[in-house]
Amino acid sequence: MPHNLAVDAYEEKRDSFRINTVLPLTFRLEGEAAQPLPKPTPINLSLGGAGLLTERCFAPGDSLSLVIFLPSGPPIQTQAKVVRSVPLSEPRTEPTYQIGLQFLTLDEQNRERLNTYIFKLQVERRRTRFDV
Repeated sequence: MPHNLAVDAYEEKRDSFRINTVLPLTFRLEGEAAQPLPKPTPINLSLGGAGLLTERCFAPGDSLSLVIFLPSGPPIQTQAKVVRSVPLSEPRTEPTYQIGLQFLTLDEQNRERLNTYIFKLQVERRRTRFDV
């Protein structure tokens, strides 16, 4: 993963476990007609929201349509509010912004699917770390 998605100077306000992973996803500003094609994206994921890197600047308060493609099952579609948008200070060609999203419309079934995915990743990573 090219950039650590943890925000160094950001006060911790989360109450859900977070995990870094790469998943195909799409996001667009609410009201935009074009839906981009899914592409594998590094994402810092939790039940309450996500952090990711983007080439596009979004403002805090912007509402995004977000689609996350887990390895199994149908895609998870939710509305998300931009709660943080930080330009990266290091020179890069792309992406140039780190955004924090809060899920607004995650239903209970998709919340459980996301929880299961995050838990399985956590278990796999701990198992790998302790295997000799």
